[in-house]
Amino acid sequence: MREEKLKDAIFEIYRRAYKEADPPADFDEIMKSGEGQREGFFMNYYLPIERLTEIINEVCKERNIKTWNKDMVKTNVLLGGSPRG
Repeated sequence: MREEKLKDAIFEIYRRAYKEADPPADFDEIMKSGEGQREGFFMNYYLPIERLTEIINEVCKERNIKTWNKDMVKTNVLLGGSPRG
């Protein structure tokens, strides 16, 4: 249950981040189309790191994710496929 909650939070962060990225994109469509499987696909999108951090904090607060898990979520997002910042 806990892993599923964290995974859902990470995907929600990606959805919001890509929606606000330049150019904006639908993260679910990126994954569905296979674009998300291409190496470095996230380099085609830009979102300032400050805004990405705000999105991470918002989602973690909304989902009542505690500090230890919030750090884990943040690390996964920043080292994963988030828009470059």
